[in-house]
Amino acid sequence: MAEQWKRCVVNKIRMKCDECGQGEMIREDNIIYPTSPPMYPHKCNKCGAVHNYTKIYPYHDFVEIGCVDWNEVNDEMSDVRNL
Repeated sequence: MAEQWKRCVVNKIRMKCDECGQGEMIREDNIIYPTSPPMYPHKCNKCGAVHNYTKIYPYHDFVEIGCVDWNEVNDEMSDVRNL
């Protein structure tokens, strides 16, 4: 089995406050509401508004942009080292 590298772009997803439109919703404490799906309370860092979400914000998402085998990775690293 050959190992493969996947090149990815990392995106940070934030939730903007619906109340003030300027703040960012940040998870408040470690509270989890045992609903289905679970809900996580978040508080705006500007106005203090509280909302519950099924995701914990901010979070990271990865988008694959290609696949490279080991030989290609080693060749690229050799090129960089030779600069």
